[in-house]
Amino acid sequence: MRADELLAETELPGGGRLALYPGRLVHTGAAGSETVALAHLASVRIAFGAAERSFSARGRDAALAAFAEALADRLGELAHRS
Repeated sequence: MRADELLAETELPGGGRLALYPGRLVHTGAAGSETVALAHLASVRIAFGAAERSFSARGRDAALAAFAEALADRLGELAHRS
C-alpha cells in the first residue's frame, strides 16, 4: 500500500470532503485543508449544545461520528490482518 493511495472518500454537506489515506485523514473545505495523522487520534468527542447548533448541524455531526466509528472498526480489522 502506497502512502498516497486513496482508501475512502466522502463529500460533506456544504462542499467539504473527508479523504482517508494510509496513516492520515484529510479534511478539505472552502477555508482550506487539514491533515490529521491517524496515530494521533486517541478519541473523538462531539458535544451538542441546543442553542449553538442547528438541526442540520446535529445530523452532520451524527453522520461524522458514525463515519469515524466505522473507520475505527475498519482500521482495527486491517491492523489484525497485518
